[in-house]
Amino acid sequence: MNHKEYIIRAENLTKIYSIESERADAFSAIKKFITGAFPRKNLSALKNISFSIKKGESVAIIGPNGSGKSTLLKILAKIIEPTKGTVDIQGNLTPFFSISSGLYEKLSVADNIKICAALFDISPINHAFTEKILKKTNLEKYRNAKLSELSTGLKMRIPFITGLHANSDILLIDEIISVGDAEFRKKCFSLLKKMREKGKTIIFITHEMAIIENFADRIIKLENGNIVCDEPVSELKKILKETPTQNSAEIHATSLNKYELL
Repeated sequence: MNHKEYIIRAENLTKIYSIESERADAFSAIKKFITGAFPRKNLSALKNISFSIKKGESVAIIGPNGSGKSTLLKILAKIIEPTKGTVDIQGNLTPFFSISSGLYEKLSVADNIKICAALFDISPINHAFTEKILKKTNLEKYRNAKLSELSTGLKMRIPFITGLHANSDILLIDEIISVGDAEFRKKCFSLLKKMREKGKTIIFITHEMAIIENFADRIIKLENGNIVCDEPVSELKKILKETPTQNSAEIHATSLNKYELL
């Protein structure tokens, strides 16, 4: 691939976490008592992976739990650093995970919309923008309610819908579209479809077949920190058949009609 064609290029990415070993014997317990820490061991979340993504591509990251999917997105978002390897990103990026951390439970829904807009560097943040987000989230009747009075699903609507209005070239989504009822999901999919039509690059984690088939151009499958396949979405069924795992059932064949994705 010509270097000018990619918007993301990752080379030889490796991420190793140092984690506490389980207490296996009396020596470990004594060491814990003396030093305040258990013996540690290394866990390789990503193992020397490389890939490039073109501008405007929509890429589904799939694989069993613990395969390195979320670690990869966090590295792309520059939330964590790789142990080794490089990432080159040509464009603005908006991550959609751990987004609830910017919410304030004691403030109103309207105030939280303004805070989210500021965090996503959106301007202008005025009454018209707040009203637009309230309408798209179906939270008009909660505008003056404290955030703590809303359910988790309703809360998550605020940062997700607000973030989609950021001026970003790349969207990183870690299963956030699994939050909410069918009507809200339909609205999310409609907004994401518009993002694709505008040429935005979308990289997302999901376990739902319907989402993959409707929103992905390409699939990258991870297992044990390795890329086991990187293919067009047309090869999805072949990929699941040729690289089965004990967690293959996590790719759910969700009915398209249930969520009316289009």
